[in-house]
Amino acid sequence: MSQNSPRTNVILVAWGFDLTFSPDSIGPLFPRFTAAPDAFWAGLDQSGFVVSNRSSNPSDRLNRILSYAQTGPFKGLNNRILNECGSEIPLYDGLPGLFDRLSSTLEAGPFVDHGIRVEHCVVSSGISTMIAGSRIGPYVTDVLGSEFNEESIDEAPKSAPGQPTTSDPMIDSIRQVVDGRAKTTFLLDLGRRAGTGAGSGNVGFRNMLYVAGSLNSVGAFDALKQRGGHTFAVYDPGNSDHYGWAQQLQLAERVDGIGATRYGADSPTEQRITDTVSQIAWQIMGRCGAATTRTAAPREIPTGAKADRPQSPLVSTGSRRKLLVRPSEHSGTAPDDAISPAFLAACRLFLGKNFELHAAALAKWYSNHIGSLCDWSAFMAELEKSVTADVPGIQRRAAKADNSDAEKLLRFLDDLYRKHKIDQE
Repeated sequence: MSQNSPRTNVILVAWGFDLTFSPDSIGPLFPRFTAAPDAFWAGLDQSGFVVSNRSSNPSDRLNRILSYAQTGPFKGLNNRILNECGSEIPLYDGLPGLFDRLSSTLEAGPFVDHGIRVEHCVVSSGISTMIAGSRIGPYVTDVLGSEFNEESIDEAPKSAPGQPTTSDPMIDSIRQVVDGRAKTTFLLDLGRRAGTGAGSGNVGFRNMLYVAGSLNSVGAFDALKQRGGHTFAVYDPGNSDHYGWAQQLQLAERVDGIGATRYGADSPTEQRITDTVSQIAWQIMGRCGAATTRTAAPREIPTGAKADRPQSPLVSTGSRRKLLVRPSEHSGTAPDDAISPAFLAACRLFLGKNFELHAAALAKWYSNHIGSLCDWSAFMAELEKSVTADVPGIQRRAAKADNSDAEKLLRFLDDLYRKHKIDQE
């Protein structure tokens, strides 16, 4: 077991909520109080990529809710009701199963042996008590969101379902508004506490991934990326303005990638997030010496096991897929502090969902061979070409996926090694 501080082996994924997990986090309040949503949203400042007219400036939205609670259709609203309504918040496809699938990414032997795990928090302008009560709530360790203060009420309550009892308080003021600056401050505080043993966020910037889709998340994207963190912007695929915002962030290199708010095992967005979590895990192992230890015993590649996964990129279909790594990673020599993310990305693209089963064997191959390559960049260029294009002689059979795929990959790596090794005649 690594002697690192337990928190240095934690990968923290910080998520937005509105426009990341849900198109409309306060929608459940309207049926609860039989209120008209159109009247509520009238006149509020709206973002540049409105989704069904359900986005607004956070302060304006909170003040409207408070006004409705004190004198209007939300009369008697309190934090208990907000929490209950959270369970009715609509979520995008693939949620909340995303969290279990991400956790399973780190169930491979090497990650378990070194105590590497993933934790989640939400950083949102939405109402924290509603987020905590949502179906996302059980999966997160912390929620930063906007909040209301409460004060007890004296008048007799209404008897209609959902209305407060005589002992229930009601919201009477805004305690906290989470805007873009608050998001940035919170995420920077999580990263700065790395190594101090203080607080739940003690992980460090390079172990952090921030995924969000709201306009006021841009400052947090910039701050985290500048400090070595990982960033990913999501967008509603049905809203061209929202997509344009995300695309501009990517073109300006303010985020590492973008994807639609569609999650699931076969979702490109979820696959990219999963790849990033796996990459961070390998980097953690490299920093504690696990990934480059030549004497580490690899896990055997099982025989006869089968997995259900999308079609291989090497099947001859005429299509091409892009590797999710930056070309700047390819220098003349191989990285010596951890397994190269480019190498891992290529292997994952070939093996698909079987990748984690063979991660240790690939780590062993890497540590035993990579140091004696004469041209790392040429080796990686040929490896990437083999998994992103139809190359005669190395296409994988279009039959059911099994462990012969891993054996084929290792044989191909051996062939590349013999071609590019230092002692080549």
